[in-house]
Amino acid sequence: MYGDEANSYLARSLEAAVEEYARLETIYLRVRDIEIATEEVASSFLVENPDYFLTPEIYRGICRQMIKHIAKCVNARIAS
Repeated sequence: MYGDEANSYLARSLEAAVEEYARLETIYLRVRDIEIATEEVASSFLVENPDYFLTPEIYRGICRQMIKHIAKCVNARIAS
């Protein structure tokens, strides 16, 4: 990667991370359940990427950790 692509890499990565966080937060806020949100996020990704290099179990574990973090942040905002 070089040139214009390299120049905008960090900005595009940050933008994608912010968008993904918002998407996961929206899912969690809709269902208000870590396991249901995890399954929704993981299932949709795995359907779109059936040959993903991580096993479904490992990917679900990663999704669960992200949703747990989001749930903690959401609940802290609500409590304050």
